[in-house]
Amino acid sequence: MNKIARNPGLFILSFVLAAALWLVINNANDPVRKFDADDIPVTLTHKEVLTGANKVYQVLDGTDKVDVTVRAPRSVIDSLNKENVIATADLNNLNEDGTVPISLTTDRYYTELDSITGNISEVRLFVEDRKSKVIRLRCTTSGEVAEGFLVGDVTPEQNQVRLSGGESVIDRVSYAVADVNVTGFTADITTLADIKLYDESDQPVDTANITMNITSVRVGVEILAVKDVPVRGSYTGTPADGYAVYSEVRCDPGTVRVCGKNSVISGLSVVDIPGTVLDVTGSTEPVSVRVNIEDHLPAGVELAYDIEEEAADQVTLTVDVGIAEVRNIELRYSDVVITGVPAGYSASISLPEDNEGRGVETFVVKAIGASDDVILVNAGSVSAVADLEPVLALQGGPEKGSFTGVPVTLTLSPEIQDVILDGKVSVTIGLTKEEQTGG
Repeated sequence: MNKIARNPGLFILSFVLAAALWLVINNANDPVRKFDADDIPVTLTHKEVLTGANKVYQVLDGTDKVDVTVRAPRSVIDSLNKENVIATADLNNLNEDGTVPISLTTDRYYTELDSITGNISEVRLFVEDRKSKVIRLRCTTSGEVAEGFLVGDVTPEQNQVRLSGGESVIDRVSYAVADVNVTGFTADITTLADIKLYDESDQPVDTANITMNITSVRVGVEILAVKDVPVRGSYTGTPADGYAVYSEVRCDPGTVRVCGKNSVISGLSVVDIPGTVLDVTGSTEPVSVRVNIEDHLPAGVELAYDIEEEAADQVTLTVDVGIAEVRNIELRYSDVVITGVPAGYSASISLPEDNEGRGVETFVVKAIGASDDVILVNAGSVSAVADLEPVLALQGGPEKGSFTGVPVTLTLSPEIQDVILDGKVSVTIGLTKEEQTGG
């Protein structure tokens, strides 16, 4: 001891050797180790510093996650895992360049750590003024409805969206869209549709940093049935003396495509244009008139056409008027064809009687038209049909036995043009139940 007291250098050397020996022994029993905890989320604290100033922020370059390395004695390391590592950034320490220092710690054994470090030391923020605005909501459809149907009105429960976020991103938003897929549908749809945002160049805008008062909206989509329906016209008035109408009213186009609820469209077989729109009074030549077909569609029916298509709603009606040539055509009642006879029955026409009680076997109709065409008309070029089916429906079925006033439809051969048949003919038809024959 006296030697150590007389020699301070020897004392210091002895102390250092003792400390080193202690460290060697201690590390041998509990050596320093490390573990890596990747992607530790950085919690931003005191956000009210920005929100209270009506500011918003956006984290840049993924700096809200940090890879952390912890060094500590093995006994400590063995008791820690990723969930024990805590990373925070206090917005009270926000720098003018938008950076916030990251503070690293653990929720246990922190005082026993040798070190705790991260691959980055600060969060980088883009800070700007908060802005709000209201934009219009468009509702669209995608896909194709079933064949024979089309999309009608598309109606959202509300047509505006309120946005809030950073001024730069809010200024970029031009409009919002809620789209409904209608593929294969044949009936009306009501569904929730997600709302997407777009800029004025129709490019999508990311909503990650935007607050929206609604992110979806309930949309009603009307699905309408489509049908091609013939147009039928008539006329009113009388041509000038010596002139006559000698054609049916021609419609151009002869059919129109309409749409409406399936229950309405299915019962529509023809679009009638009243004779009041085509007046031939005093005419000596063909008469034409152009009408808006939409004015003559029944309730619940509308035209199915592209609104950009010009004159799609116009129909031209034409009737031929010329110098009258009249020819009487004599037809036989026996040549009238009876249709619509119920199964198990036979039908026959009861001949009308003259003043002397004799059966009249023929009737006369007038063929009116251009002379070159009227001369072609004879009994062989006229077909006569009496249809019982609608009469039976009105008069109570075949059991009645005899039916009066059954109208006869007269039709000219298709090769004869510019001639009409004038004369209303009706007949009385008797039905007889056929006897059943046994086998």
